[in-house]
Amino acid sequence: MGAPTTKRLTQAERTALSDKRITDATICLIAKQGYSKTSLAQIAAEAGYTPGLISHRFGSKDALLFKVAESIVASANALQIAPATAGRTGLDAVYALVDAYLAGLSARADRTRALFVLMFESLGPVPALRPFFVEYTRGIRNTLEDAIATAVADGGVRADIDPAVEAVAVVGLLRGIAMQWLMDPEHVDLDAVKARAVELIRTGLAK
Repeated sequence: MGAPTTKRLTQAERTALSDKRITDATICLIAKQGYSKTSLAQIAAEAGYTPGLISHRFGSKDALLFKVAESIVASANALQIAPATAGRTGLDAVYALVDAYLAGLSARADRTRALFVLMFESLGPVPALRPFFVEYTRGIRNTLEDAIATAVADGGVRADIDPAVEAVAVVGLLRGIAMQWLMDPEHVDLDAVKARAVELIRTGLAK
């Protein structure tokens, strides 16, 4: 018998593979050393491609960072948030989102760290990323706001609750926990904090 033949990748498959390797390399470097210290040359070396290919594919470092942020958010939504909240409404959806968000921190540590680095950089040296994070945050708030409004309509929470205000507060709670865990993971018990976060929300919305 002859040696087994290796299936040749199509152009589309090669492009998808290189994009994934470049994205993964960027996430790894940004999570490790931040935005300013990460160059296209370093990304190219980490991914195993030439800087010219990355420039040709993405155009600039900022454009690559946008694709990276987009990839992290899309992956988190597809693998965590959407499955957790599917078929749930009202407070069940709120608690499921809280659980999925906090559970995803440790499961996707490098991606979470890179996302937060880029989020804060969007307020400073990379303002082009700010509209993306504004829309991303609004999306989370809208999901929470709709779920809380449903709970109000169903009579499950106080009638004087403002769903929009509560949604902002919940996002602030989640991101505050995430920041503390990213900075000091050994002293932030995510399982215990997750249960407490749900209790705080439940108490705050109780009739």
